[in-house]
Amino acid sequence: MDYLRSDSLNRFTQLVKIIDRAAYATELNTYGTYTLFAPTDSAVNRYLMAHNIASIEGLTKEQWQEVLKFHLLEESLPSSTFTDGKLPAITDYGQYLITGIKNVNGVSSYFINRQALVTQANITVGNGIIHAVDHVLEPSVSTIAELLSKDTTYSIFTQAVKETGFYDTLNAMKDQGVVRSGLR
Repeated sequence: MDYLRSDSLNRFTQLVKIIDRAAYATELNTYGTYTLFAPTDSAVNRYLMAHNIASIEGLTKEQWQEVLKFHLLEESLPSSTFTDGKLPAITDYGQYLITGIKNVNGVSSYFINRQALVTQANITVGNGIIHAVDHVLEPSVSTIAELLSKDTTYSIFTQAVKETGFYDTLNAMKDQGVVRSGLR
């Protein structure tokens, strides 16, 4: 929290407001080794606009807590641990994040969940690492089964999955241990 509040570039003023609204500062000041994917002010503004939310006050304390949980891992993960795949630790939200490398304007950059570019990696703080990101991360809200059903190009495969009984298995994983914020 100290770093976010005193960032000389003032990139995280909106995130600090979210953390305060969510009453989450204590969690972020706690001793331990954490990783925070910290959305910049422009990322938060884009998120608010995309969800037709006028201001940070437009979401409840609990909704912002759910958003923050998807950005926080209880393990310190420097960018050297990023691979083309899931991170070794689960978010406080209960889902894994996926990392990858993408070439943007001739520069290779890390992407998180195919949603956010890491604009600054490995900001080392007393209780972990912060990675600044250019979008607010949003959890998956569909199961594999639901995604297959929505795409008609997989209709034959979807039918086979249903007839083998795997459809129910793939669909049942949706709510195991995950609380959703109801934003999507």
